[in-house]
Amino acid sequence: MSLNSGQVINVLISRSTVQFKRAYYFNKIKGYIMKLHERVKHQQELLEMYSYWVDELSYHLSTPKFHEDTTIQVSDIQLRISEIKRNLFHAGIAD
Repeated sequence: MSLNSGQVINVLISRSTVQFKRAYYFNKIKGYIMKLHERVKHQQELLEMYSYWVDELSYHLSTPKFHEDTTIQVSDIQLRISEIKRNLFHAGIAD
């Protein structure tokens, strides 16, 4: 079976369309993967900030001030929690 020139052109156009669609979807998937990668990176940075802030609060609670006076100073804890909330707000996490 031989193809006439019109059929050959149709086959080439069809193959070209398939290649275009593959490239299009490949680029869409690649873009989605890049966005996911950025989200994961951002989440890791947030986790590091959380860890740092919790460590700071924990450090503050282990200072001599709290060893000498074992009653928890509520205002001190509230101040530290307010600082954490402020940091979360500036990081764009809390409202």
